Amino acid sequence: FKAIPEAAMTLRLMFSDPEQDNKSLPEQSHGFLAIRYLLAATIIFFRDLPPRDIGEDDWQFLVDSSLLQSSTVKYLSTRSHHTRSTLMIYWAIEVVHVGLGNRADRQLKVVSGGFLAMHEKLREIHETMSLPIPF
Repeated sequence: FKAIPEAAMTLRLMFSDPEQDNKSLPEQSHGFLAIRYLLAATIIFFRDLPPRDIGEDDWQFLVDSSLLQSSTVKYLSTRSHHTRSTLMIYWAIEVVHVGLGNRADRQLKVVSGGFLAMHEKLREIHETMSLPIPF
């Protein structure tokens, strides 16, 4: 998915401080959290494709790799496999919105458009994978 590297570059520009020499997103920034959520959404999506359901090892991988906190995993594990990655993408948009504060209008539109395009691609993949295989 080219959406994730594009989002990372866009968020780095949005959340970088021009007065400091930022080489990358600080770990605690809103942009970094949004990228973590997008990566987690992608992993969850592909691990959750039917007929498979995401397992304990997969959830633990997301926690061990610092993409998600255990409380987030606990919440997501109670949701249906259809909504998990979608929730993560919308949470990423919300994190960017909060991070941008009062400069959110135009910039949020740009970022959310890319995130929603990623969601659309995931939905297309899900629909294609759900089609019966002719034999």
